[in-house]
Amino acid sequence: MINFFKRILLTATLLFLLPRPQGALLPITGTNSTDSTSSTANVQTLADFTTDLKNGNARQAVGIYADEEFALPIVQQPNANPSFVSREEEKVTYFAMTASYGSIGLVAHNDLAGKHFFDLQEGDTLTLVYGDGHQKKYEISHIYALQALSPTSPYSRFIDPESPEKVMSVEEVFTQMYGEKGSLVLQTCIAKEGVDSWGRLFIIAEPALTPSQVK
Repeated sequence: MINFFKRILLTATLLFLLPRPQGALLPITGTNSTDSTSSTANVQTLADFTTDLKNGNARQAVGIYADEEFALPIVQQPNANPSFVSREEEKVTYFAMTASYGSIGLVAHNDLAGKHFFDLQEGDTLTLVYGDGHQKKYEISHIYALQALSPTSPYSRFIDPESPEKVMSVEEVFTQMYGEKGSLVLQTCIAKEGVDSWGRLFIIAEPALTPSQVK
């Protein structure tokens, strides 16, 4: 896992160009639910998964697929409820607030679909499926695990356990994780030390190169 502060140096210019996110928050995806949800990864083929999700909307992302890991439909947040995360099994939630930064954020509870995020590694390929059936591929470039100083607050400040001397605001973390236009970000909570929302896991993926772009 690449140190979080290396990404800060690489994107320092972005912090000056982008407006500070007003009212930024990061949804809480840890849970102390006692529901018996023994969900397992969906093992559909990409072709079947795409067919099942078609709704004709070429602009709407309807599913996220990781080969041999999961095939998860995407549900939308209700209007004016940016902290909403669906409790439906094997589904992720579109984090609408990220759209203003040109990125795509998908969040899920760590006892439901979010548990599959921990099986991903840098270099893995993710496929975003759209309502008309077209697909866009991404490659995971960074994985970050940050500790939340107020675990149950969507406005918590954070520290990187590898560099605990610097405390980061929710605005700083939001900008670093979601501020890169064109990126795909998966987010869930990290359970640790008996706290189900001890930290936040961010998986950053960039658009994959097509064969014609690879030299």
